[in-house]
Amino acid sequence: MELVLKKSLILLGFKGVGKTTLGKKIAKVRGCPFVDTDELLEKKHQKTPRELYSELGEEFFRAFELEVLRNLDFSNSQVIALGGGSLETGFVFSGHTVCVHLKRDKEVLRMQLKKDRPAFLDEHNFDTLYCKREKLYASVADYTLDVTQSRIVEKLSKLF
Repeated sequence: MELVLKKSLILLGFKGVGKTTLGKKIAKVRGCPFVDTDELLEKKHQKTPRELYSELGEEFFRAFELEVLRNLDFSNSQVIALGGGSLETGFVFSGHTVCVHLKRDKEVLRMQLKKDRPAFLDEHNFDTLYCKREKLYASVADYTLDVTQSRIVEKLSKLF
């Protein structure tokens, strides 16, 4: 028997927290599609989100992100991993979604991102951006989960 979400599950969180990795696993367990908005953006524009941001700047990049979000059908049961800054577009999710804020220790993320830092992020603005986005995630999240918890996929799957 195939299990299907009654709503779309939206995974929110800072870059590197594991939205895509966990999203794929949850979708497999629940037997529903997985969507990564960064992958949709890259497919549409033939450039990585990092390249788009670097070449066009934040304003155009956020406009492209917003377009991707507006084109999603949230009434279909699916797992959706949002880009880390997608909430900065001002997009409002419908009642057909359940939003989960995935958290990881700030210092762990800082060390991880030193190896793969996005164009907009440097050592000087990390704390400011992290705090700003964590507030955004918390403001729309129905649930908040620490990704370092054991059996996180099982816990997320059981929420729905």
